[in-house]
Amino acid sequence: MEELSQIFLTASLTIVGGVIIYVLGEVIRIVFINPLQEFNGVIARIDNKLKFYSNVITSPFNREDLRDRDVLDRVRYISKTIRSLSCELEVSFRQLNFCFKSKNRELAISRAASLLIGLSNSLVGPNVNPLDNSKNIDEVRKLLSIPSLST
Repeated sequence: MEELSQIFLTASLTIVGGVIIYVLGEVIRIVFINPLQEFNGVIARIDNKLKFYSNVITSPFNREDLRDRDVLDRVRYISKTIRSLSCELEVSFRQLNFCFKSKNRELAISRAASLLIGLSNSLVGPNVNPLDNSKNIDEVRKLLSIPSLST
């Protein structure tokens, strides 16, 4: 009889231990891993879009170019995409756990988000300065630790 209770106790402790380990794993995943993956995903999307749209972001536009409906729609779409990524960057950074944040990192993220908004505005603003936009893209890459594009 004592042997049976010993087996039952061992089985119960094994099950309870397994449940505790599972719950701790889920807490670590939800609190630490998921927010970090989302943040890194946003940075990857920013890298992708800055590369993909760099020909438009760094090209000068004049008012005649923007009279073409297709060009205007494309430029507006790119502008909204960049603005959306700026917002996603800030949100995903705020969701990170304290151990992944620092004051310097927070300032870098804020500056990068601001530069992305500036890039977005420059596309639909009165004039685009390709040199400024190119410098801003390089600064965003630097602030987010994204390797610069080789020329």
